[in-house]
Amino acid sequence: MKQKAEFDLLLKRADSAKMGPTPEEYANLHRDFVQAVAMTWQALRIDPKSLSDSAKTPAERERLAASRIEAFLDKVMAGEAQPVPVPSPLQIVLMNKYDSKVNAAGIDRAVERAQKIRVVADSTKAANQPKSAVPLPGAAGPGTGAPGAQAPTPAQPTPAQPTPAQPTPAQPTPAPSTQKAPAKP
Repeated sequence: MKQKAEFDLLLKRADSAKMGPTPEEYANLHRDFVQAVAMTWQALRIDPKSLSDSAKTPAERERLAASRIEAFLDKVMAGEAQPVPVPSPLQIVLMNKYDSKVNAAGIDRAVERAQKIRVVADSTKAANQPKSAVPLPGAAGPGTGAPGAQAPTPAQPTPAQPTPAQPTPAQPTPAPSTQKAPAKP
């Protein structure tokens, strides 16, 4: 709070002393702002040159720009593209120039579109997953109908195991040893 008060005081003093940016500084600020606008337009593919190449009338260019923005937002929602960073000075100008509001119907539409995209992505991922003879935990094994169900195993005879008291026929019973174990050092 103290810093804000100091900043406001310095700003008032500079204003009363008629201090401000030089014409060169204004020109640099303007150039930087125009570059920020152009870079943002290009990143969104709505720069005037690309719009005029594809659409001739202003109404057609507006529709084309809107469709490109919609397609870009779909890609962002699907995780196929990163959002375009908008520089702070441009954000401030846009917020001051245009009214904005959150539209509940728009949110619902975005959620529906995101769910459809997720379903398609999940089914594509499942279709591209290689088939496995060994069932994965939580996944349906080959020939099973329900996820997580155990695949039936074919009946295999289990070999008879000798009891520990009886020696196996392949191994003779060891004779008692008459040698003494070496002494430990």
